[in-house]
Amino acid sequence: MTASPRTASPLTASRTARTVQWIVVALVLWVATVGAFAGAGKTQSRPAEQPTPTEEPWVEGKKGLKIRDLVVGTGSEAKRGKRASVRYAGWLEDGTLFDTNRSKDLLVFEVGAGRVVKGWDLGVVGMKVGGTRQLLIPAKLAYGKRGVPGRIPPDAALLFEISLRGAS
Repeated sequence: MTASPRTASPLTASRTARTVQWIVVALVLWVATVGAFAGAGKTQSRPAEQPTPTEEPWVEGKKGLKIRDLVVGTGSEAKRGKRASVRYAGWLEDGTLFDTNRSKDLLVFEVGAGRVVKGWDLGVVGMKVGGTRQLLIPAKLAYGKRGVPGRIPPDAALLFEISLRGAS
């Protein structure tokens, strides 16, 4: 008795096609998932190494604080007693970046409560959500004569660029 050649039935062919389709779908999902995790944590924002160049003039604020708006926001206004959520970067007078949260969580603080340097408590007031402001803070409204050992020298004026993301 000779074996007859086996031919695929239409039912077997459709099962094979469905199996191939599921394998393709699974591979596509796997590639998309791996690609999403590979890009996790990467930001597309401008590097924090330098402040935004601008020709906008400084406005003299209270106690020697200087303020200039790079972008005027249109959302809720930051006022004393409100919680502000911000992105920021800070530089010394020589251009050295000493602190930033641009690739970290937002900094949240109560405006006017003394939990940040005095220059921030004064300089954030009046900003609106969506706005970006530069503050040139004299030493007496920052860390004063003590500075921050290893990071900020004594009597240092500081330049901050602050983006207000929330005010509630």
